[in-house]
Amino acid sequence: MFAYLLDPLVARFQNGLRGSRGFAIAATYLLLGVAIAAFGITIGPRIFREAERLGRELPELMENVGSGQIAQQFGSQRGWDDKTQLQVQQFLSGHRDEITQYAQIVANRAAGLAGNLMWLLLIPILAAFLLKDHSHFADVFLQLIDGNQQRLFFRSLLNDLDAMLATFIRAQLSFAALGLVAYTSFLLLAQFPYAFALGAIAGLLEFIPFVGPLVTALLILGMAVLTGYTHWLVVLVFLILWRGIQDYVTSPYLMGRGLKLHPFAVICGVLAGGEIAGLVGLFLSVPLMAGLRIIWKAWRLQPARHEISRARPRSSGWTVKAQTHSEATQPPR
Repeated sequence: MFAYLLDPLVARFQNGLRGSRGFAIAATYLLLGVAIAAFGITIGPRIFREAERLGRELPELMENVGSGQIAQQFGSQRGWDDKTQLQVQQFLSGHRDEITQYAQIVANRAAGLAGNLMWLLLIPILAAFLLKDHSHFADVFLQLIDGNQQRLFFRSLLNDLDAMLATFIRAQLSFAALGLVAYTSFLLLAQFPYAFALGAIAGLLEFIPFVGPLVTALLILGMAVLTGYTHWLVVLVFLILWRGIQDYVTSPYLMGRGLKLHPFAVICGVLAGGEIAGLVGLFLSVPLMAGLRIIWKAWRLQPARHEISRARPRSSGWTVKAQTHSEATQPPR
């Protein structure tokens, strides 16, 4: 996935360096390192400070919820009467153990993810090999297949899968970048507590289809309740408007028709992927479903591919491939 993000930039450097793929990859990694360093110097310290402060104050905030004191604080701001505040406080204090247990589960999951961050160091190393030799890997695979027609079929299939994955990964990166800027800017303007930390978390969660934005909304609204933020209705309106922009403007523009999945299928696939493989399943469920759709459609079009080959026996392999790819990318009937 990381290699798909960097491949367009590597191609640009390769054109500028006149075909030197290795130097193009090195230049891309150097530029990426400079961008990460600039981000770390300018915004990174603020994010880390707010995240550290949030980690210190979060136990106290959860204690206010478990003891029911949050009901008095929130109810007095919203004009609740004393009876309602007392009822909510008794309800929260009566379920204190369950609240503490859920909070502990979330903390353990976060600690487990943090403990696996060391494996992220392997990503740029493996991506460098994929960026350099991905075409060679595909050619070796195709040489294992007997028959020109079968080889042509798998080459067209690999091209379609490659285009779909590239579209998906680059779109998700764009969602994350836009989310980081939008959430951080709005939360700063609204004087929301922990704006930089929450904006960074929201940007990362944009990588996960459907579930990520939902978790972001719950996290921000929950933090508004815990901290006693008064303008929570404005925050709710922003979350709804931003979700509409992402789903109905940004997503169609960036995704185009690359995935061709119904929203209902996406929701079901994400939920199933989360149950099967956790966080990884949430992220990979959408490209996996799109890949299975491409494979199914290519398999159904295989008889038509043979008919084209018989009708034009003198056509070159490239021409047949181009026609087949064009047919394979037509929308379903």
